[in-house]
This record gives sequence, C-alpha cells and structure tokens, in this order.
Amino acid sequence: ASNLNMNYAYSISLSADGQYVAIGGTQAGGSSTSYNLQFFGRDSSTPIWKDDVGGRAEVDLSHDGSLVAVSVSQYSNKGVHLYGKYNNTPIWSDIWSTGAYEIVISEDGKYIWASGEETSNSKTIILYSKESNEYLWSYEADWYSKADGISISSDGSKLVAHDHQNTYTSKLYYLENNLVSRPSVISYGPSSGITIESPVLRWFAGSEDRSNLKFDIYLSTSSNPTTKVADNITNLFYTPPGLDKNIKYYWKVVATDSSGSSTSAVKNFTTSSGPEWSYETGDIVRSVAVSADGEYIVAGSKDEKVYLFSKDSSTALWSYDSGEVVPSVSI
Repeated sequence: ASNLNMNYAYSISLSADGQYVAIGGTQAGGSSTSYNLQFFGRDSSTPIWKDDVGGRAEVDLSHDGSLVAVSVSQYSNKGVHLYGKYNNTPIWSDIWSTGAYEIVISEDGKYIWASGEETSNSKTIILYSKESNEYLWSYEADWYSKADGISISSDGSKLVAHDHQNTYTSKLYYLENNLVSRPSVISYGPSSGITIESPVLRWFAGSEDRSNLKFDIYLSTSSNPTTKVADNITNLFYTPPGLDKNIKYYWKVVATDSSGSSTSAVKNFTTSSGPEWSYETGDIVRSVAVSADGEYIVAGSKDEKVYLFSKDSSTALWSYDSGEVVPSVSI
C-alpha cells in the first residue's frame, strides 16, 4: 500500500507484463508536496518517480512500462505528455488550450491517441507517434461535450470512442490508423531480464484475417533465436517444455496471415533453479536419504510411513506403513 497524497486518484494503469503501475489524479488541496502523477515498480510502495502536472491527469502504459502517456484536462499543462519510466521529465509535451480528457497508448508504445478540446470548442481525437509532439492527424468530432471513453487495439490500429452523455444523444466513433502494418505481433511476457521458474510466453497480435492468423515460436540461448520450437499455433501464449535450469533464453514470435508475416521484438528470461518435483506426505518428514548413484530417494515421515521414489517422478514407487514415527532412514 502507498499513501498517494492526492485529492482524487482518477486513473490507474498496469503494464501488461505486470511490472509497473502509473496513477493519475488531482492534487491534494493545500499541500505543497502534492504529486498528481506517480509511477511505481510492483515491488515497492515508494514511487520510482512522481510529478506535479497541474491539472487532472489520466494515464496509460505501454506493455513494458517504458512509456507513460498522460493527458491533462485542467489548470496548467493542459494537453498531452509522454514520459519514460526512468524519470519525471517528459520526453515531449503538446499543450492544448482547453484540455485533453482521455489518453491511450499502443502496447508497443508506438502510437498515442488522445481526445478532448485542443482549442476552444474543438472536439478532437488526435493521433501521435511516440517520436514527436507534432500529431500525425486529427479528427474533429461533432459530439456534444467530450469523449467520455476511448479504447484501442493492442497495436493502435483501431480506436473506438463515445461522447459524454448529457441531454443529447451519445455517439460512438470508430477510427482506423492505417500507419500500422498488419499482421502485428507484440511480445510482452515474461518481461526481459527477469528470472522465472516456469515461463509462459505471451504476446499481442492483430490481423485483418484473424481466422488465418498463425504463430511460429523461436527460442534458444542465442540473442538472435533461430530454433523453431512451435509452428502454426493459434493461441496467444506458449509454454516451452524441457528448459534447463539457470540458463538465459531468448525468444521471438513470427505472426503470419494471408497478407504476409511480421516478427516481434526479441525478449529474454532466465530460468530459476526450482525443484524438479515435490510430494506432500501426511505429516512432517523426519528424514531423507539418497542412493549412492542418485537414482532413488527414501523418506521417513511422522505419518508413520516410509516412501521410496525414483528421482524422475513424484509418484512413490511404494510406501510402507511402519506403525510408528520414522525418525531415520538409509538407502
């Protein structure tokens, strides 16, 4: 838990890899140390960084938390701001005269969509690239007040928005970003650099021909993995079998549909040295022993049983009820 020192927390975003959290809100009234934009790692209640962006802040994170998109709708700094995960200095800002109300960023961080009033009485949806605060294009909507919610596909190619409900009829808008190439594939988990016992590889994907979208998985100890470990799968995840312990692996995904192929960024993880298997006895294990050749394991338990295992399986070869607690065994 963390004391946010905000008046209201209006917006929260968790990165797809689960490693980072961003929170936006409004300042705590009368506080000289109020920060209405805060960025956390999952392992600490102390923010990695925080910033005072003046007005009400809405936030959204890219899949790995490397980019934080922020919209501000009140007071100073009204508009769109893009931050990195390492400090509270914006990469760029685009100041709007009236305010940006909603913000979303594609999972790969390449595109940012914002809605609000760029100028007075201009009800606008704007598309940015992460590279610049000069927008790629804008669309002026004819809604009554403002976009009350926007959502995009993982690659930023599709957007839906609806306007603020009032006494007028609400409208739903659907827009496309034709700058995105499809099929698209964005690998996101496990997060690069982490150590994990049983990894499940996960990715986002987009296609105009979803029924024919297939994935090939490449995984090896080379930083440029060329060993195909799965092909033509349709799931958005894959569990690699038979990985060695304490080894760094690299992986990528190739997505293919009727229009062509696309390759994800290469991610990496290191396998941890967890147990090969475990077995739950009826009570406390009092003693264990391993055969000289390492092939067999014997255990004595307070549940009055002796168990014999092969090193290759958690299924006991046999168990014997001794009628007494077994304090010592040997093999």
